[in-house]
Amino acid sequence: NNNFSLQGVFVPLFQPSNMPTGVFSEALTPDIRLPGGMVLRSYSDTIQMPDFSISGNSVSGLRFKGFAGGIDFSISYLWGIDGLPFNTRNTFLPVDTLGGIAIDAQLSFARTHIVGADMATSLGGFGFWAEAALFVPEKDIIMTNDFSALYPRSPVPITEDSLLLDGSRPYLKFITGTDYFFPDGSYLNLQFMHGFIHEKGNKNLNDYIFLQYEKTFFYDKLKVAPIGGAFIVTDWKDIKNNYAFAYLPEITYIATPNSEIKLATAIFKGEGDNLFAKLNNYDMFILKLRYSF
Repeated sequence: NNNFSLQGVFVPLFQPSNMPTGVFSEALTPDIRLPGGMVLRSYSDTIQMPDFSISGNSVSGLRFKGFAGGIDFSISYLWGIDGLPFNTRNTFLPVDTLGGIAIDAQLSFARTHIVGADMATSLGGFGFWAEAALFVPEKDIIMTNDFSALYPRSPVPITEDSLLLDGSRPYLKFITGTDYFFPDGSYLNLQFMHGFIHEKGNKNLNDYIFLQYEKTFFYDKLKVAPIGGAFIVTDWKDIKNNYAFAYLPEITYIATPNSEIKLATAIFKGEGDNLFAKLNNYDMFILKLRYSF
């Protein structure tokens, strides 16, 4: 009926996520801790796609959505494949006699079950929303480091395994937020998120606080956002050594209904092991032109 519906989806072929390039690719690459005396000279990777079959390649899900008591809501289930691969094997290869090595990494995709729920409503002029997803890995994800090529005289392969993701321990990601339109035309948006898209496992989920304030001028032709960005905490017990912030102010000029010009900057600063802290010294100036036709 008008208030409730049930949706289903089946995708026979898996499409992995497009990975970023350049500095953003380096930010998503996990730190590699080498044994003493080894120096990394080069790194390469290959991607192992899921089995090319209906059972190995397909994704399916269900969602029940509705509206009741002034609240839009939905609950969902997905049997899918994580679009971001895991580093499941590293082969260490000698390249010189001074301890220099090359690493050939194998990236693999993993299946997961996801149970989701979301809601959105308004109260007193404020908008409120919340979304959550419980990830249930189908099995343990193991990373194997293969040192056999460094010790060619060893009668047995020399490998070391480490657990990347415990299949017996589900983990929860969620986001909640609010926004408000002021009478003078300005807009405020505040959100709190636990777990970014690339973070997996209970011990690896960080907290993100997003804030955006913008105001329009000249009949909405000019939009200025002096406050925008995120503050990230990876360890609340030692914030000064485990934090990051991204400051993203911008100015947008809508020249015509189908064209706009945007000027923005991105300033990053942080400490510790997190995505945005790795972007230190990569501040950016951004010019964007958009035309719709």
